[in-house]
Amino acid sequence: NKEKFNETIANSNKIQYNERNTLKKRWKLMKWIDLYKRIPAVHKVVLCIAICILAGASVLLVRSLAEYRNARVEYKKLQTYTTNKSEAEQEDRNTSNHTSLSSDTNDGQEQLTGYLSEERNEYQAKPVNPDEKNLSALNPDEKDFPVLNPDRKDFPALNPDFCELAKINSDLVAWLYIEVIDLSYPVVQGEDNEYYLTHTFEDQKNASGCIFMDSEQDPNLSDYNTFIYGHNMKDGSMFGSLKKLLYMDDFTQKAPYFYLYTKEGIYQYRIYSCYQDTPNSKSFWKCKTKEEYQQYRNAALDKSSVEAAADEMKHLLNAETGYEACSVVLVTCTGEGASTQRLFVHGQLECMYQEQ
Repeated sequence: NKEKFNETIANSNKIQYNERNTLKKRWKLMKWIDLYKRIPAVHKVVLCIAICILAGASVLLVRSLAEYRNARVEYKKLQTYTTNKSEAEQEDRNTSNHTSLSSDTNDGQEQLTGYLSEERNEYQAKPVNPDEKNLSALNPDEKDFPVLNPDRKDFPALNPDFCELAKINSDLVAWLYIEVIDLSYPVVQGEDNEYYLTHTFEDQKNASGCIFMDSEQDPNLSDYNTFIYGHNMKDGSMFGSLKKLLYMDDFTQKAPYFYLYTKEGIYQYRIYSCYQDTPNSKSFWKCKTKEEYQQYRNAALDKSSVEAAADEMKHLLNAETGYEACSVVLVTCTGEGASTQRLFVHGQLECMYQEQ
C-alpha cells in the first residue's frame, strides 16, 4: 500500500508540473497577443513587410547555396576529363584525340587543324588557308609566329578530353588552367555575352555561369587581345580566385603563366599585368592593328598592380626581339558591387606546344 501511495503522489506531482507549464505557455502567448494588439496599425504593416522580406531573403540564400553546391559538383565532375596520364597513355591519347597535322607548306602538303563547325555541333578538320589570320599562319608584317616548344614536359600534365567535353557542350573552345592559383575550367563561346552569365557548361541555369570567350572574337585566339570572362564567386569558384594574383608578388618567380588547352595544342601565356579598373575602362578596347595593340599593352603595363610582372615584360620588350604576340585578357567583377570595378589579368603568348 505504501508503494502504491508513493506512486500516486508522484503521478499527481507530474500532472501538476505539466499543468503549471501549460499555464505558463498560455500566459506568455496571451502576453504576446496583448502586445500585438497595442501596436499601431501602421507598425503592424511594417512588421509584416519586414517578416516577408526576411523570409524572401532566406529563400534566396538557400537557393544561392544550392546553386553554389550544384555548380561545384558539376565542375568537379568535369575535372575528371582532364585526368593526368602517364607518358605512354598520354602519347596514345594525343594520337587518338588530336586531328591537327603539321607539315612544311613548301612541300605542298595540306595542313589541318581542329575547329568548331559553323553549326557548332561537332569538331571537324579544315584545311588552313595561309591568308587566314590564325596562330599557325599569321601575316609576319602584323604578328610573328608563336614559338613552338616541342617538349611536352614543359607544360602542365593536363589532358582535356575535347571529344568527350564537346559531346556535353559543343560551344567548347578551350580549357583554361592557372597553376599558381589552381584555377582549371572549360572555356566556351556563345552566340552572345549574356547566356553563359547564367548557365553552366552543362547548360543548367545557375548564377555561377561558365567561363566564356567574347562572342565577337576569333576562337582560334588570333585576335590581338582576346577577352575571357567569368564570375567572381564568393566561394572562390570560377574567377573568384583571380584576385589572389593582386597580392602575390612572388608568383612571377613561381609560375608566371596561364595556359589555354585547345584541340590544336597548348598555349602558354606570360602574365604581365593585373589591376582593377572601372566597368567602362578602356581596357575593354579590342585592338585591330599592331600600333593599337602596342598602345594597349603599354597602358596595361602602366596600370599593373603587380610591379614584378610588369617589369619582367618591360625587360623582355626592351630586348628588341620584335615579337608581337597576341594577348588574352581574363576579366571578372570585383569590389562591393557588380558595377563597382573590374579585375583585368593580361597574358601574352610566349610559346605553344603542338602535336606533330
